Amino acid sequence: MVQPNDALAVAAVLVSAAAVIVSIATFYFGHTRLNISEQIRISRDIGDRIRTQHRIIHDWPFKNAATLSGRESQIEIRRALDSLVSELRYFVFFVEKGEIKEPKILEYYGEQISGVDTTIKRLVREHANLNEYPPTKEITNLIIKYNSLADKKSIS
Repeated sequence: MVQPNDALAVAAVLVSAAAVIVSIATFYFGHTRLNISEQIRISRDIGDRIRTQHRIIHDWPFKNAATLSGRESQIEIRRALDSLVSELRYFVFFVEKGEIKEPKILEYYGEQISGVDTTIKRLVREHANLNEYPPTKEITNLIIKYNSLADKKSIS
């Protein structure tokens, strides 16, 4: 026969177990959501800076033809390429270290980086001297590395 004290003890154990399970689930989902939010924040910060440099590089041939002298023009494009390679290096580092691993984020920024790749290839075709500038080659290599890392992470 079950005593009232035994029933209370069983109920207390069940309630405690349920509370532990709810706490663990809440922590897990909260942590996962916070982690994804942090990945989005990091990606957005770096992505904004990449887009800014990409826009300068993309528009450079048009601006170059219209206003800048040859020397000023070369300084401007090289400065933008230097900044772009720095931001891409930073972004790829975070992907490589697993700080940015959410497949949807990787896919979104993969499309952005694809646009950078297209612009760099066009720029090198139209201005062969930029092909010899080391950051140009590094940008291409970083884009290849990003695509490789993003593909691996989306498969996992």
